[in-house]
Amino acid sequence: MSKGTSIIVRVPVRLTGNLATTSDSEFSYGIREIHPIDRQCGNSPDYLAKVKYKTLSDQDATPIIVPLDWAEQAVESDSRFIASVKILGALKDDVVKWKGRDGTDVQMTAGSAIQDPVDNSNIGYVYTAAIPMPTHLDYRASVELLRNNQMKVQKQVVSDMNDTKPEALGNKPMLVVHDCSERRCTLTWRATVPYRVTPDLGVGLAALRENPKFAAVLPKNIFSLDYRSAWQNHQDFAGLSDKKLLPAINRVLYQGSNDSFMTRNTAMPHTGDFSLMFEPSARQ
Repeated sequence: MSKGTSIIVRVPVRLTGNLATTSDSEFSYGIREIHPIDRQCGNSPDYLAKVKYKTLSDQDATPIIVPLDWAEQAVESDSRFIASVKILGALKDDVVKWKGRDGTDVQMTAGSAIQDPVDNSNIGYVYTAAIPMPTHLDYRASVELLRNNQMKVQKQVVSDMNDTKPEALGNKPMLVVHDCSERRCTLTWRATVPYRVTPDLGVGLAALRENPKFAAVLPKNIFSLDYRSAWQNHQDFAGLSDKKLLPAINRVLYQGSNDSFMTRNTAMPHTGDFSLMFEPSARQ
């Protein structure tokens, strides 16, 4: 490097949380566009100009509803779960509701503050509420935030199984029937929130037969379930293992029956493979 060579140094600048407190604030710092550097770096930069930023107040900033994390949802009983939602930019006075597909609104409670990992400033809140467990695979739910300045933010956090929109990919349940033989099938399940096992959930033989995709792979001559049917490699929601609510085999005869594969009023796990083993009907 020869004398007179220009060196460009880019310095990251971070605005800390305690700066942005009111609307239309202006902040400045001294950065010289071109600054000579001596060998000892002894010539400090001079204050030359202001760099101005227009900032929003906390009231005007649009909150961000974070997609649900399955690990933060917890089973409360055989019919309810505790929904937990993070909202960045939420304020203590905001009104937050869980809005289910049946039109029922459940107001959520602001809990612990979300802290910035760098300066520990408050950047939002975690909201919780006790919600009835879904019993249909077409269940949908949104989280809505209302602010006293008329701001409204809403985001769908649970989608129905047949929703094909890209944003539904991570928040809709998945049910796949595969690896079937005369005596065995595997049901693979995944969901972001706990679902309750009822005849309406669609995990019974009659319901699967009505789905052309599942009917194409299911054996035709199921007589009864084998006692070895069970969950394999499952990840459970908090509270599920302790309360022993994970569904097990529901041993019934299936000729003329539309009952569930699994025990009713239990809670499906987050993910798992249910190994469905059965005795075939006697051949005619």
